[in-house]
Amino acid sequence: YGVMIWSILRTPDESWSFYVQMLGLGIFGILGMWATWFVYNVIFKANTLGKKLTGIQVVDERFEPLTFGKAFGRTWMETFSGLFLGLGYLFSVFDLRKRGLHDHFCGTRVIRRRD
Repeated sequence: YGVMIWSILRTPDESWSFYVQMLGLGIFGILGMWATWFVYNVIFKANTLGKKLTGIQVVDERFEPLTFGKAFGRTWMETFSGLFLGLGYLFSVFDLRKRGLHDHFCGTRVIRRRD
């Protein structure tokens, strides 16, 4: 996006609409990918394919499955956890219960499943 914005600032007014459209499509694509990821997580009870293969599950503080609201909030907070060099995930290295920043904000934890 930085290159696109730089080229917008260096071009005449006539070509702005093309770059604005491309920027809009990029933002729309990112939001679409995020929405797809969220719906997938909610449908499968916060269990992605990786979580299923490794036998882990995301639950709330009372060890109950996530509600729609908690799953929604956790997915948004996960986005922000990875936004700045993954510092939200790095938080889990120093936490005694190995919870990331998004887990602290949303009151969730990752546990091993008992099947």
